[in-house]
Amino acid sequence: MGPQWLRRGATDARHLVREFAAELRHLPRLRKLAAQGRHGLVKLLGGEVGLLGGGTLINRAPWNLTTYLDLRKKTRSLVPIFGSGVASPEFWSSRPEWKDTRKEWVSALAELPIAGVRGPHSLAFLREAGAENVVVSGDPAIAFHSRYRNPPAWVRPDRPLRVGINTGDCPEIFGVGPTIFSAHS
Repeated sequence: MGPQWLRRGATDARHLVREFAAELRHLPRLRKLAAQGRHGLVKLLGGEVGLLGGGTLINRAPWNLTTYLDLRKKTRSLVPIFGSGVASPEFWSSRPEWKDTRKEWVSALAELPIAGVRGPHSLAFLREAGAENVVVSGDPAIAFHSRYRNPPAWVRPDRPLRVGINTGDCPEIFGVGPTIFSAHS
């Protein structure tokens, strides 16, 4: 409950009562403070982990590689790759601001036993750049959903397919943006 909240409460008593009641019902500030405390404790104990998954994050923008390397350095452990796409050099090379960073990615991923990319095109793009530890792990949004995994081609679902994505972010590293994905239907 910051100074701004108190200042407004001094001039508008109803606002003060509404905000205080909302705080008691939902505890948003207390939850945020608890989350910051947990994050700080995990950081102090060295238990932070990272995962790169989903999206076309490899070879798409230079800051994605920088972010990956920074996360590796910050966590002091390997950062697995699961289901991330690799930007097509053929498509992106027509954009003047784009730079092919596949070789740098291959170098960064070399310490991983296996790096899982979204599909066969992503696999081919990294293999062309010299990667040997890359496999197709599929799209993380649907890879483990048993209802839709490996059904016979003639079976149609009785309703439209939906994919919901939960994201988390690491503002200290990424600024904004997704870092962890999980899917629900």
